[in-house]
Amino acid sequence: MRLSNAPLLTALALFGTIAACDKPATTPPAKPFYGKMEVMTPTTAADQTYTVRAVTMGLPASGRAYLELHHEEIPQFVGRDGSVEGMKEMIMDFPAIRPDVDLSTFAVGDKVEATFEVRWKSEPRTVVTKMTKLAAETELNLKPVMGGG
Repeated sequence: MRLSNAPLLTALALFGTIAACDKPATTPPAKPFYGKMEVMTPTTAADQTYTVRAVTMGLPASGRAYLELHHEEIPQFVGRDGSVEGMKEMIMDFPAIRPDVDLSTFAVGDKVEATFEVRWKSEPRTVVTKMTKLAAETELNLKPVMGGG
């Protein structure tokens, strides 16, 4: 009587398939930790997008909850009702940024150009989508801030 190797080969093949499925999943790269800031890609379309020149007044790495920018006036700013109302120069908190904005390259006091989106009917309300350093000698149209930074 001759024994067949078929059951043994089938068992080995099945074991190999199970072992291959049991491999640990690859870990996605860790998101940078920016305190309370949310690093995210919005799922809804922006109502408006603005590019401003500003000075970084606060960063999560400096102990602030959010990115704080002292930006120049935005004369074309569109309000909730859809009309152009403008926005005065101000220090503005940004609680959300896109994953490709790396805040680790910035310091408090840097002059920057930042692009941000506004959503009136969904969260997050504002999201910084791009930020680049400007030359230190760049002159910005900003009033001095008492006790800022």
